[in-house]
Amino acid sequence: MEARDLPPPAKRWTPEQTRVLNAEGAVSIVHARSGAGKTTVLRGYAKKRPQRRILYLVFSKPNQIEAEASFPSNTKPQTSHSLAFGVTGLRYRRKGLADTKPVAVSRIFGTSNATASAAIGLVRKFLSSGCDTVAAVVDPRNMKDRSALPYAEQLWELMKDPNRRDVPMPHDGYLKLFDLEGHVVKGYDAILFDEAQDANPITVNILKRQNIPLVVVGDHYQSIYGFRGAVDALEQFSGEHFMLTNTFRFGPEIAQAANSVLSMFGERDLIVGRGGPSQLHRDGKPEGPYTFLSRTNAGVIHHGIASGTKKLHFVGGFENYRTERILDAYFLYARMPGEVRDHEFREFSRFDQLVEYGEEIDDMEINAIVEIVKAFGMTTPLRLDDLRARSAVPAEQAEITMATFHRSKGLEWDNVVLGDAFDWSKFLEEDPRKRLAKFREELNLLYVAASRARKHLWINATLEAIMRAYPVG
Repeated sequence: MEARDLPPPAKRWTPEQTRVLNAEGAVSIVHARSGAGKTTVLRGYAKKRPQRRILYLVFSKPNQIEAEASFPSNTKPQTSHSLAFGVTGLRYRRKGLADTKPVAVSRIFGTSNATASAAIGLVRKFLSSGCDTVAAVVDPRNMKDRSALPYAEQLWELMKDPNRRDVPMPHDGYLKLFDLEGHVVKGYDAILFDEAQDANPITVNILKRQNIPLVVVGDHYQSIYGFRGAVDALEQFSGEHFMLTNTFRFGPEIAQAANSVLSMFGERDLIVGRGGPSQLHRDGKPEGPYTFLSRTNAGVIHHGIASGTKKLHFVGGFENYRTERILDAYFLYARMPGEVRDHEFREFSRFDQLVEYGEEIDDMEINAIVEIVKAFGMTTPLRLDDLRARSAVPAEQAEITMATFHRSKGLEWDNVVLGDAFDWSKFLEEDPRKRLAKFREELNLLYVAASRARKHLWINATLEAIMRAYPVG
């Protein structure tokens, strides 16, 4: 968290932040709105307790590296995997730590690749769950799961066997063992648990066994990884609740945009924008460098292609935006189905079949890919090559920074343009009793994206519709 997220020096801590800093309960649950300086507060919490040894559980390895450079020496930033590695992961170093491929599993058990893939899928589901057995994650209505279960159970046993070097232990596997074997965190006097709204269920199990003070921090409305099996740990613990609503990232105008999404859920603890001047835009284009955010990888790519000759920076690297799927769609368009490599797209022999499929399952990513190929036709491969060449510049030289809503989490920029999100008309067509639950993660993503801007935010059609339907202030 950078200095701009802090209150002015004369008022180092807001009353909300002070209450968190002084928290001494067994479990403190901190609801931190977007841009409310939660990392700064956690750092202050640790500095205020120099005699305590504090474990700071973070979401990812980059978060760990960043925290190691800024937190006091009494605090040890770790991911849950790095915490478990020293206890249960070390026993598998010689065996190897990696994922097992279906072709290897089919060879071991003498079964088809499809059954092997289903068995691996069950083990992965088990490893990311809070369940004690592989059988507990099987859907009894799913015949494929039921058929694959015996192989999945054997596969997990082989993974646990240090001597079976042909079946490596996945990283989620030794974390699962840390939980199943009932290990507790040792050598610390308190635990700070960040990004709790997207917690691994296994990490929640582990933390519930601890008997040292625990500070759980997150935001219900920034939960965006439910599709990976993440759970909202803010709802998993009992304790004293705290709020962080004041943001020094942006002013009241951008806060109003983000708050319109929160108001859809009847939320009363809204963001208070206390940053510098900020402004909303409904049309026009930014002058100078800006950041473009889209719900889909394909949306990011489309904007990059349409940007002409501008220099680009892709957050996370160009290679992580799945341009190979766009090429596969192009191969269908160009009547070269034999060149298609994507497992899902190989089911189709014609481009129109892919178009119908995307519409039928209402898949935003596939529909966006289709629109790219329709727009650029036979020039699509050349456009992608040009895009790759224009992105080969340092980030600070880029005229446009590009990211998906997911990749924008935890980042911020002066000028942000929002690309397409979900279709507001489809939200309105949904049963009013079900629409919030069905669109919850999409709304959370829009809230995250809208709160990335510091000075200027160009809103999209969906956010504009929400602001009209749910006015704030």
